Amino acid sequence: MSFPRPFLKYALLCVIGAALLAACAPSKAAPAPTAVPTHSATPFPIPTTPPPTPTALPENCTIIAAVKICVDDITRSSISTTVKLKILVESYTTNVQRIYSDDSNGLSFALIDERGRSYAFVRDDGSGAYNEAEHSFDYQLFFEPVPADVKELTISLPIVQIDSSFGGRNEPTPLPGIQIDLGQHPQPGETKALDVTMTAAGQTFHFVKAEFTGDGVNSLMLTLSTDPLSLPNELYAVMPTLANREKKMALFGEKHGTSGVPFEAYFELVTPPDKSSGLTQNTYITGVLDLQIYDLAIAYRGPFELKYTLP
Repeated sequence: MSFPRPFLKYALLCVIGAALLAACAPSKAAPAPTAVPTHSATPFPIPTTPPPTPTALPENCTIIAAVKICVDDITRSSISTTVKLKILVESYTTNVQRIYSDDSNGLSFALIDERGRSYAFVRDDGSGAYNEAEHSFDYQLFFEPVPADVKELTISLPIVQIDSSFGGRNEPTPLPGIQIDLGQHPQPGETKALDVTMTAAGQTFHFVKAEFTGDGVNSLMLTLSTDPLSLPNELYAVMPTLANREKKMALFGEKHGTSGVPFEAYFELVTPPDKSSGLTQNTYITGVLDLQIYDLAIAYRGPFELKYTLP
């Protein structure tokens, strides 16, 4: 079948026009992508740089219950060898009150050189004045003379007693203590059974007895005794100092505090006349005695070794 030439020309023009219209028509917009929910927290922790490793403690130092003890210097002469210790504390209310030995139980001072030779302990001079700028105290130990050719020394500290004070001006609040009912007229020779417990330095003090001694006129001493203490091996002794809240006693103190021995606290209940108070006659403490811990001495069992290189 044939078509006239004009018809073919017309059909071709229609096809071309339809193609042009299709090309120029606006395209249909594509659907928007679905939003991905975000979270404020990262599902997995981002690795961070680990904290720096603490600097190793020098050989000439040791730390006991947050108190740092270092050999500051060693001097020698023909008479003696002096070991100068620097005791670094957080506050003047804490101090190494004593460094001492218990030779009968194998806790002794020692000064040993690099060849294994030992030098006998002579004495100590106790702690010095508090250095506020350094937060430190000085302590000196004296030993036999060390020869000039010695270069390395090891010092062994047997027992270190750390004291903490409470309740004074600019000092922490006193620690809880105990209450003892003395009665209105305690008499010399009287003994009372007690069942009173307190805790100090994590240790239990169970008071079981109160004794009164003295003449009852110028002196009436109260002694409180506990069951024998049971301390962990690292503690040589724990000795709390108790006093009444006003600390107006003429005398108070404590003794013992070692494991296997009853702890004793004593108090003078007669206060003599005093110009500052205006009292003209003896005053007697009676009734309920409210005792608090104003000082706590903890003796740590060594040996604690420090090494020092002589110049």
